[in-house]
Amino acid sequence: MFLVDSDNQTVFHLNQLGAAVWHLIAEPTAVDQIVAIVQQAFPDIAPEQVETDVTKLIDDLHSRGLINRKD
Repeated sequence: MFLVDSDNQTVFHLNQLGAAVWHLIAEPTAVDQIVAIVQQAFPDIAPEQVETDVTKLIDDLHSRGLINRKD
């Protein structure tokens, strides 16, 4: 999956985790809910790693202006 920044046409590639999270945030969803869903979808990945990866991805999407978030 790819995202394109409409302001500067920068292209961002999302891996499997990124694409899953992107679909989950189509509707407002709390980060802890996203982490729980991703942990169920990827049971072979350590829960701490899932939490770290999801949080990092959401922070990155936000810092690049690709999503808005309510803290």
